[in-house]
Amino acid sequence: MRRSRALPFFALGGLLPLLAGCVVHVDSGGFSARKEQRFRVEGRPTIDLATFDGTIEVQAWDRDEVLVQVDSRASSRALLEGIDVKMSQQGRRIAVEATAPEQDGWQLRGGGISRTARVVASVPVDSEVRIRSGDGAVHVERVRGVIDARTRDGRIVMREVGGEIVADSGDGAVQMEDVDGRCTVSTRDGSVLVSGRLRGGLRASSGDGTITVRAADGSVVNGDWQIETGDGGVVLALPDVLDASLDARTSDGRISLNGFPDLPIEQEGEGRRLQAVLGNGQGRLRIRTGDGSITLKRSFVPPPPAPPAPPAPPVAPESPR
Repeated sequence: MRRSRALPFFALGGLLPLLAGCVVHVDSGGFSARKEQRFRVEGRPTIDLATFDGTIEVQAWDRDEVLVQVDSRASSRALLEGIDVKMSQQGRRIAVEATAPEQDGWQLRGGGISRTARVVASVPVDSEVRIRSGDGAVHVERVRGVIDARTRDGRIVMREVGGEIVADSGDGAVQMEDVDGRCTVSTRDGSVLVSGRLRGGLRASSGDGTITVRAADGSVVNGDWQIETGDGGVVLALPDVLDASLDARTSDGRISLNGFPDLPIEQEGEGRRLQAVLGNGQGRLRIRTGDGSITLKRSFVPPPPAPPAPPAPPVAPESPR
C-alpha cells in the first residue's frame, strides 16, 4: 500500500484512500482497509483464498463471476500498511492471498498489537475452491464442486454443499449440514457434525471431541466410511436402506442400539464391539472411539407439512324471483 499523510487525531472516523478500490478507515477500534475486485469466468473456476489471520467466507450465487472483498484491520497504521493483499486471475484460476510480515514485541505501552484480514467471496455454484486460514473460522454455503478448506485454529461451517469436500481444523469444531457427496472431515480438538446424503466415501475424525453423522436417504457406502475419535462419543444415524459391513468398537464405553434390535454386541474388557452386516454388506463402515460411547440409530426426517387447503369458492347470491 502507498503511504499517505497520517490523519490527525481529530479526524478519527474519516476515510483516507490508499489504492484504487482500497480505503483506510480510522475509528476507535483501530485502522481498517477494504479491497474489492470482480473477476469474469467461463465454466468452472478454480479459486484459491488464503489469509494469515482472519475469517474466510464463501457463498455461491447465480452469476458467471467471482466477487472478492478483503477487509484488513490493525491496531496501528504501520501494521495495516504491512498487510499485503494480492488478487490475480489466469484464465479460470483466481488467486487471493493476504499476508503480513512477522512482528517482534507483541506488547506496546497502552495496549497490544493485532491485525487480521477477513476474506469474503461470492462464487459460481459449480466451483473448485481452496481455502487456507492461519487463524480464523471458515464458512461455506451452496458451493457444489470441489471444496478444500483448512484452518490452523478456527471453526469450519458448511451448509448446502456438494461434490468432493475436505474440511480440516487444527483446533475447532467442524459442522457440515445438507451435504451431498464425498466428505473428509477432521479436527485435532473439537466436535464433528456431518449431515446429508453421503456418497463416495466418508472419513470423520477428531482427536478430542464427539462425532455425529446423520446419513439421509440416498446415502451409499460405495467407498469406505471411517469414523474415529480419540476421546468422545459417536452417534451414527442411518437410513432404513443401507448396505454395509459394520465394525464398531469402543475401548472404554458402551454401544447403544435404537432401531437395530437384532445386532450382536460383544464385551471386550471395559469396552464393547459390534460386527454386523447391513443389507448386502457392500462397503465397509468402521467406527472407533478410545474413550466414549457409540450410539447407532435410524435416521428420521419428518415429512414436509401438508400444503394449506385452497379457499372455498365464493357462493353466488341467489337471483331474485
